Amino acid sequence: SLINDSSAGENTTCENSDDSDGLRKENTNSGLPASYVTTNTTQFPLLWLAVFGNATGGLALLSSSKLMLTDIFAGVAPDIVTPAFSTGYVSALGLGMSAGRFGWSAMSDLLGRKQSYALFGLG
Repeated sequence: SLINDSSAGENTTCENSDDSDGLRKENTNSGLPASYVTTNTTQFPLLWLAVFGNATGGLALLSSSKLMLTDIFAGVAPDIVTPAFSTGYVSALGLGMSAGRFGWSAMSDLLGRKQSYALFGLG
């Protein structure tokens, strides 16, 4: 029997087959082989570069955000920008980044890769 799973935003079909021991195994092959996708399409390297650049930039910002906050704003508002405030800011920034990563991955599962990157590009 064929199963059409369109809940992920893309139509993929998979076929159930019987194995020699009588157990049913689901074939999850949904299209092109991974070696073809990684070497013969332009989408994969562009998507990989976008994710790599986003992760690298986020980690660079996170690692230097406490120093930037104290160097730039400590002279303007020394009563507000304390070491405790800076630590809280870095913690909130890290939590926001992780929530965004999980949120966008869930959005991508619902809408599909192309639609979620189009939506991501608008923001």
